[in-house]
Amino acid sequence: MSERLKKHEQLEDHETVRSAERQTEKAETKENAEAAKLNIEEVRKNVEELETANRIDVNKSLNSQKDEDSLPPNKAVKATSLNNYLSNIRSNLSPSSRKFSKVIHNQTVETISEIAAKTLVRPYAILLGGIFTLIGSGLYLFYIRHTGYKYNFLVPLILFAGGFIIGLVTELLLKSPTRKNRS
Repeated sequence: MSERLKKHEQLEDHETVRSAERQTEKAETKENAEAAKLNIEEVRKNVEELETANRIDVNKSLNSQKDEDSLPPNKAVKATSLNNYLSNIRSNLSPSSRKFSKVIHNQTVETISEIAAKTLVRPYAILLGGIFTLIGSGLYLFYIRHTGYKYNFLVPLILFAGGFIIGLVTELLLKSPTRKNRS
């Protein structure tokens, strides 16, 4: 936009120079011609001053744009760049994968996933749930082999849930706010 303004000012300045030159051509006497030449020189000086001022303004605007580019992007810019990136990736996927990607990367699904990751899915609880499931299922399988009972597939799920709950309680006790930090 500053370039357009600069060009417009230059055109106006050139027009004033031309009109001053016309005045010199129309001047019939030497006095009028000399006065017109002085006027032309003044106009040219003004044009040169304006051009240098415009150059300084353009340099200032370029420097301010560089400062704006170094600022961290806001949420709208991040969202736009993420959408562009995802659409570029999706163009290489099959139609079914494209639909799945749209569902998974939906803002609602991502928000719920982030909240669940911070609150529900505790690594220590999952680890203890897995250990309980492994050891408990092994013992249960050993027990039913020797007694002749039928294997119940609900038992591993119950063992995992029990281990998960024990892991949550253990994690809460280890990281309780009343416990003093040793660091």
